[in-house]
Amino acid sequence: MNKVSLWGLSPYIGNIIEMLRQSDIPIGRIVSDHATVTEIAGIAVESSELFAEHFSPQEPILVSSIASPEDDTALIHGVREIKGRLGLTGATVLHPVALSDLAKLDFSGKGLIIGANRSGSTLLFHVAQGILDAGGPLSLGRNETFIEQMAKNHFNTTVRFLKESFASEGAYYCGQGATCFGAMDVFGADHHTFYEMTPIPSRRYLSDRLHRCYSVIDASICQTVGNLNYVILTPLRNPLDIIVSNAFELEYVFFRMFPGEKLDRVESSTREDYGRFHLNNLEWFEQMAMYVKRNMVAWLQLQNHSVGIRYEALMGQPGPTMRHLAQTLHCDLSDDTLESIWKRCANKPLATFKAHFFRPGEGKWRTYLDRRHMDILKGLGYPQLLVDLGYGINFDTPLTQTPAPSGDWDRRMQLLLAIRDTVFNMQFQTQPSQHHAEVITLQANRPFTGLNFATNRIDYGGRFLKILTSDVYRALHEGLAIQTP
Repeated sequence: MNKVSLWGLSPYIGNIIEMLRQSDIPIGRIVSDHATVTEIAGIAVESSELFAEHFSPQEPILVSSIASPEDDTALIHGVREIKGRLGLTGATVLHPVALSDLAKLDFSGKGLIIGANRSGSTLLFHVAQGILDAGGPLSLGRNETFIEQMAKNHFNTTVRFLKESFASEGAYYCGQGATCFGAMDVFGADHHTFYEMTPIPSRRYLSDRLHRCYSVIDASICQTVGNLNYVILTPLRNPLDIIVSNAFELEYVFFRMFPGEKLDRVESSTREDYGRFHLNNLEWFEQMAMYVKRNMVAWLQLQNHSVGIRYEALMGQPGPTMRHLAQTLHCDLSDDTLESIWKRCANKPLATFKAHFFRPGEGKWRTYLDRRHMDILKGLGYPQLLVDLGYGINFDTPLTQTPAPSGDWDRRMQLLLAIRDTVFNMQFQTQPSQHHAEVITLQANRPFTGLNFATNRIDYGGRFLKILTSDVYRALHEGLAIQTP
């Protein structure tokens, strides 16, 4: 492997040197224009001017001036200093979180929740988080603590950079999510306009005590987190309820796009129409059913690696289910403690926004699915899937026709449906079934293959293209893997 040089001094310099040496990666120089010493741990310290005179483009530069997890400007400043010096414009710049690819790490006591969207993951996350918190603080080794801090710093820096980039175009930053393991989504909005960017490389799971994402579980993910000694949990729920719940879920950006329309009301005619438009679109319904089946089949194949926690059991029998969950997380807690955790979470609004239509419960599908839907599900093999999952449903039971929405297919509703469909397609690799002339999608083929962007404002699309060519985003992206010859 090529030598790695370090840019700048910080309290973490010793950790970085130690981990590079443990991984048998040679260290070239430590670069600092403000050092009062000529060497650290046997490594020469020299000025940026002298370093540039003998720099080789094949040797990556790791920014080592980051002072804390919250220091979200050090990498940005380091990249600009490096790229701004004559002779270093072609350098590959790395974030220290890249070192997580090299070290043997033990994160016993951490957990990953991975499952389909709207499968009960929010409730499971909050009760599992309460159990872990009650179980006491996590004890980490020196390398684990450092990598945890660097993963948090990388996440904070990424969010700051993207937030500021789109703020320059007038967008209000709404938030971020983790629909894909090892990546993040960033989304924002302004009046009647939105943007969504995904999947952006991230190692947030290394900094979270309990991480949640919505990837389809696979052997690669299980191996990655299994090697770190994470406990893997999968929320399970009747697939028919998952499909219906997804029909009524609003995107967070809607609340910023239409702030005066009170979309956050739990029951409203707009929400009811929105869900029924989805369910009466059989193309959308089939795509959603295929998405849910992919997730469930994947868990059935890998259930020896991931513990399934049923939403229905958690709601109907919280005592034994919480006890089972605590044992799975290796937390020895009293029944009184578990009951108090449950009382803090049960039947409470847990999401950041009121994006979900339904109050807690099960069997909502009976109100909304009719013979057309059941015939599609039969064609997709759902009767056997439900048996395999332990849900007994008679697919021949007569069902009523799902009523059409009461409201009009107006411009706003068309936009809401198209945005939801576009974003879901980007996040979960389904096929689009709604289209809108104002919604545009962009995909990066070079240099960051697979990065997707959606918006209905052309200025945001232009900002996305500028981000792709920026030195800072390149460093954040390439900072997730040590470069090899």
